[in-house]
Amino acid sequence: MTEGQKKCSKCGEVKPLSGFNKHSRSKGGVQAHCRECMKEANRKWYAANFEKKRKYIQDWQRANPEKVRERQHKYWAANVEKCRERCRKWREANPEKQRELSRRWRDANPEKSRELARSTGKKNQTANYLKLDEVFGPACLDCEREYPMPIFHYHHLDPSTKTEGLNIGSWRWERVRIYIQGCVQLCPTCHCLRHFLERSTRQDARGAVECS
Repeated sequence: MTEGQKKCSKCGEVKPLSGFNKHSRSKGGVQAHCRECMKEANRKWYAANFEKKRKYIQDWQRANPEKVRERQHKYWAANVEKCRERCRKWREANPEKQRELSRRWRDANPEKSRELARSTGKKNQTANYLKLDEVFGPACLDCEREYPMPIFHYHHLDPSTKTEGLNIGSWRWERVRIYIQGCVQLCPTCHCLRHFLERSTRQDARGAVECS
């Protein structure tokens, strides 16, 4: 066994010191059992003392809220994507609980809720207009004139597919994307003209008679 190595007193394997947890009062500054053996021992202890361990953790968290928040912030900063994916899966699996948690937070933080809604709306609005420009371009389909994106309307070719009004400022892109399926981009004037012509066509069809 060379310098920088240690034999685990549990499994008997010789491993580098990095394979052992630190322990200031032990020989070499590390524990006698290697990390793998400690993990296995802890796993068995947790399985046999699950309720005891959970109660200990809950009591400690209630007594140390600041330390809990600090640990959570550090973990989130180091695992942003992992945490986001975990949260997304939980929201999808628990929509009712998510709505209730959101409602409680809004009730407890009305000012923050309004400010968050405003800032989120602005971000969603800007991002949505950029993506709509990528999908439809900067011009009206009928008159081919170019306008700023907030000017345009999105006309459903099949009216039966329209179930609600579009809200660019608060909807996320995924919801906007679903809404615009089967739509054409029109300026307000051309949009009104389309509806006028559609109504006129329906009225003509209802009043038509057959002559023999």
